[in-house]
Amino acid sequence: MDLAMLTGITSLVISLLTLAAVVWGFGYRWGRLVGRVVAVEDKVDTMHRIFVENALTYQNQLGMIAHSSPYRFTSKGKEYPFLLSSDQMQRLKHKNLGSAELFLDVIRTIGMDTVVNYCLQNKITVSQAVANTIVAVHSCDDG
Repeated sequence: MDLAMLTGITSLVISLLTLAAVVWGFGYRWGRLVGRVVAVEDKVDTMHRIFVENALTYQNQLGMIAHSSPYRFTSKGKEYPFLLSSDQMQRLKHKNLGSAELFLDVIRTIGMDTVVNYCLQNKITVSQAVANTIVAVHSCDDG
């Protein structure tokens, strides 16, 4: 009887240790995966910031927008056709999104095909469309 009890206790201990190792291994791998996802998100956010800031600077050099906080359209920029309707811009402005989230929301709303067609019709790049859309949404109350 003592041998059977000892074998049972040993099996229980080994089972608990195995379970702990599996849980620890899963947690360790999950933590590494989450770390990688966060690193990729940071890289994408950095690339987007560079993309948008470059476009805003270029539009400023063209005289389409004025550098202020936030950027505003100049009289030349106000003559430019907008990607969104004023109603869509008002809805986006009330969401108080950052530039990355704002343009991703625009893509979700109207689709990338519409953005590309808009860029081809107006002979601009996607980055310029991004800049114009961000400025238009942030200044849509200014009339």
